Amino acid sequence: RACKKHSVRRTFAAQITFCTRASASASLTAPLSHTPSTCMRTHGLLPRGPARAGHCHQNGAGRQRGAHSTHGGDAGKCRRVAEHRDPSVRDDRARPGPLRLAQLGRERAPARKGRLALLLLLHAVDAVNLYDVVRRPPPRRSAPSFFEVPASNGTLVQVPKLIYATAHKRHRTAELVKKAFDAGFRGVDTAHGERKRYNESAVGEALVDGVFVQLKVHYTASSSGDAGRRCYAAARRGLDELGVARVGGLLLRGPSEEARQTSKLTDDDVAAWRALQRLVKEGRTDLIGVCNFPPPLLEELLRLDGPRCSLHQTRLRADRAFNGEDRALAEKHGVVLQAPGLVTTNAPALRRSSALSALAAKRGATPERTLLAFALRLGVVAVVGSASPKHVLDDLGAVELAASLSPSDIDGVLAAHPDRHKPDTRRGMRRGPKK
Repeated sequence: RACKKHSVRRTFAAQITFCTRASASASLTAPLSHTPSTCMRTHGLLPRGPARAGHCHQNGAGRQRGAHSTHGGDAGKCRRVAEHRDPSVRDDRARPGPLRLAQLGRERAPARKGRLALLLLLHAVDAVNLYDVVRRPPPRRSAPSFFEVPASNGTLVQVPKLIYATAHKRHRTAELVKKAFDAGFRGVDTAHGERKRYNESAVGEALVDGVFVQLKVHYTASSSGDAGRRCYAAARRGLDELGVARVGGLLLRGPSEEARQTSKLTDDDVAAWRALQRLVKEGRTDLIGVCNFPPPLLEELLRLDGPRCSLHQTRLRADRAFNGEDRALAEKHGVVLQAPGLVTTNAPALRRSSALSALAAKRGATPERTLLAFALRLGVVAVVGSASPKHVLDDLGAVELAASLSPSDIDGVLAAHPDRHKPDTRRGMRRGPKK
């Protein structure tokens, strides 16, 4: 009957609180004259009327004033003769007594009424919890932070969209790499054989489980023709410096100068690539790739047999239409493009580009984060290595921002940055006096 009221749970909980506070100063040995049903009748939660026979427990101090019991009769039950019609007696009985929640289950309180009060309290708690669940917003799904790249053995390797670069960190390498992992980075990039720029042993000290480690090796062509052996030995020494037996990616630094001049791979280039393929077969790496290979040389490399090239690290430049030719070739052959130094390389574009500035203002982000998000939206892995904790968190926010960029945003930035690069017609990349 009490549950028919619309707000019975809230009202009953409020009345219980009132009665409990009213009895806070009463003695613990005070008579239990204010039962849950009395409280409910007092405040209009249950209809007033004669109490049921089974609820007459009158012993000692718990006997109601103005009422008596008769035991006997053919039914043998206790009937209560209560002067409930008398307003004075009724009001006197309804006076709030020392009701305590801890006494609901004692002998003085009827078990049935105690269970009813406890049930109503539980229903009230459930109603509050249900309200909180309904009001609570649904969990936000975070954007995926990995690219899945097929390996030579048929498995999928997760390459992080953001990889922490360790160049020029020197004695702070281990400290900064640990902070980057704590902030949320799940990939690290280092190189062997460049002591002035990289510190592999410090990177190895900061490594944790579940991160993608990328190691770069380079070689110098010589007349001895042992480029393959030297490249293999450099990769093994790099693994030893890191203190690991296997890495996620192994990259070959740049083609030889002769290959750049002739736009054709030399025997040393092929031998060095075969050394990386050998490391794949030995289980030393999951993926292999190259750094700074022009499109003609990369296309020639992709035609070689054996484990294929899966990664290509090269600088992404705004004045070259963000390497449209490299992106097209990578998309054609399923190669993941990586962009090191994306912010520093395009610092002039960040200062002058109205398209990037407008997009950053539209999304409420910094221009640097907008540039990283733009690159991620193009399918490019950003290799960044800021030493500032503020910038590290700003870089990590690019993953969520990239998921919100629309195709029109990407097309607008690409249209504002055409290819302004003038290729050098002379042979080779080095500029010097003519002989």
